Amino acid sequence: MNDKATPKLHHYKFAYELADGRTGTIDVKNASLIAWDMTRGARKWPDQQGAPNLWQTFVVWHALTRIDEYAGKFEEFKDRDCDAIDMLNSEGESITATAMARALAQTEEDGEPHAPDVNPEDAMVPVDPTRPVAAPS
Repeated sequence: MNDKATPKLHHYKFAYELADGRTGTIDVKNASLIAWDMTRGARKWPDQQGAPNLWQTFVVWHALTRIDEYAGKFEEFKDRDCDAIDMLNSEGESITATAMARALAQTEEDGEPHAPDVNPEDAMVPVDPTRPVAAPS
């Protein structure tokens, strides 16, 4: 048995509004972050800090397609179907993409991202790896 404490894990949570009136929240899982990394490289897109709105839109689109809440292509999602996306902190409050990009672009001596007006830890919701998270309804 491992007597080390379980590390504190985080994931990104977003609120979204689609053109058809659907709204909700989505937890972005590792698969969507990996899909961003691979797609960004293949399409020669800027990184997350250089294009925070593109990053948010892509990972939300990918997460929604993974749970069968959206069936269209990314281009349709970004150009037509997605009206709004906001990153949420652990209290469910909105964090702007610009503020999050600033937080991600800056680092402290310990290598952790920060910004005076946004704590990136607030943008991430702790996850207990022993308890699965239910898909949004």
